[in-house]
Amino acid sequence: MTFRSSLLVGIALFGFLVACTSQAEGPPYVRTPASSDLQTFAKYVNLPEKPKAVTFETFYRAKPSRAPGPTDWSLMAVLTYDPAALQRIKEQGHQQKDPVMLDANEIRPWFPQAVKDTLVSSGNQGSRFASPAYQAKPFLKPPLNDGEFTVPDGSNYLFLQMDCCGPMRDGASGK
Repeated sequence: MTFRSSLLVGIALFGFLVACTSQAEGPPYVRTPASSDLQTFAKYVNLPEKPKAVTFETFYRAKPSRAPGPTDWSLMAVLTYDPAALQRIKEQGHQQKDPVMLDANEIRPWFPQAVKDTLVSSGNQGSRFASPAYQAKPFLKPPLNDGEFTVPDGSNYLFLQMDCCGPMRDGASGK
């Protein structure tokens, strides 16, 4: 290893140690780029019906008390289905009392306008979908073992949000 390489590695390690021990709260999310790759998406979730299209991203949730870790990640997706498939999926999910909620930084630019239009402000609590929420049981696949979905009224979209309690798999390799 050259002196320059050693110096760069040392600087990077120092920066990592400072970031991990800092009292300041870091960014709330570390995101992967949005993807429309259905094959990769299917490595993360069960597909009770094959969608016509999907856009999704995974992200780490940073905790104020520690650095982001492999057990603090989530997946957010918008899937496109025909109306009959949406109805079958809703029948497999259990309707929840509480709506699907999103923080302001969770409303993504890649959401279709029809999905954004169904969000209602809930003040300091962020935004909620006006459409009924369902448990994501049809989509669960370890380590993504919790989540919810909603079908915005009058659309062919399904908004899916899932959380895990295990290490993030590499979508490209299926690990």
